[in-house]
Amino acid sequence: MGYVWLLVAYAGGMIVGFVLRMVLGRLSPYDGVMHIQDGREKTVYSLELADYPEELRFKKEVIFKVDAPEENLNRD
Repeated sequence: MGYVWLLVAYAGGMIVGFVLRMVLGRLSPYDGVMHIQDGREKTVYSLELADYPEELRFKKEVIFKVDAPEENLNRD
């Protein structure tokens, strides 16, 4: 009987964690992440959107977090 309560508590914790992750993810100040990958012949830029692309057209501003290799962040 003790295992049943342990399983229920574990499942409940997973549900609460999932809901919190969804809610906190929506409260992020960023509309997405711009990933930058340097290759030998070219640099690839890709966007990971936090919401559906159709929602961006109704915004006045869009803010992306930049995910770039460390050596590119300190250019003078």
